[in-house]
Amino acid sequence: MGDRTWQGHRGSYPGFSAQGATDLERGVTLVVVTNRYMPKHSPADVIWEQLAETYARAAS
Repeated sequence: MGDRTWQGHRGSYPGFSAQGATDLERGVTLVVVTNRYMPKHSPADVIWEQLAETYARAAS
């Protein structure tokens, strides 16, 4: 997202989805956990990407 380098992991299990990653330069970690599972469009991924985009704009 933006010019940030992220290191992280996503995962899901029926009923849950999660996404977490750290901005390696700044040491800031964003984590999202949801109690909803959708195989093609994980809610946690969608929310995390929106948070990361907002963070990248604010951190520039």
